[in-house]
Amino acid sequence: MVKPSNGKYFFHYFYQWHMFHAKPSLALLKAFVASIESDIDSSIQAYQTAEFETEELDLDDERTPEIIRFYRGLDDMSWDLDELFLKHYPSMRRGSALLTMYGSLEDELNLLCYNAQKFKKYGIDLQDLNHKGIERSVTYLTKVCGLQGIKQHHSWNELSKIGKLRNIIAHASGKIEPDDKFHDYIQSRNDLSVINIYRHYEHSHINIERGYLEHVLECMNAFTSHISDTMKGMSWD
Repeated sequence: MVKPSNGKYFFHYFYQWHMFHAKPSLALLKAFVASIESDIDSSIQAYQTAEFETEELDLDDERTPEIIRFYRGLDDMSWDLDELFLKHYPSMRRGSALLTMYGSLEDELNLLCYNAQKFKKYGIDLQDLNHKGIERSVTYLTKVCGLQGIKQHHSWNELSKIGKLRNIIAHASGKIEPDDKFHDYIQSRNDLSVINIYRHYEHSHINIERGYLEHVLECMNAFTSHISDTMKGMSWD
């Protein structure tokens, strides 16, 4: 960390924040997402070309024996294997990536708030606010630093929904109740859906499909670019 007294550093930091801080972080995440999608493609191909182990289940004399398929220790009597390996497992990988991406954005915004507080010598620390996550850093930038119009940008509304999805993944493993209003957002997108992977009872999971992580990256880029443009209208010397 460069000392706050280095005014020249902070002048360039705030005026070129998106170009030299937020944008490189997004470039790393873009490569990370591409790697995830490549691994998912390989896993799906392995499933689609696999030779399943089978077992004959003879329930009684009056019924035709049932052939049970197994893949990686899971049977298709208890599980919908296609839903599991073609959708749910890929979605779990994307969900884990989403947690990483959202955390990266939160860290970048927290650092921005920290540097603003040190340089401007604000009497309020980021930790003094009651909010959590990026809501806290955006509140700090708005209420303490005086950046106006951040939440009015279209990307903020979408980031709030992405944050809701992030919380469902982090705290409920992606499970969603039938009456959850978040279904409206899921239905509004063609890269999100709801699936059931269990044979014997209903339990819905949010399915993150190809393209959604790229959408998140675009949203993050638009939001950080907007913050950067807003900061250029302030005095940082």
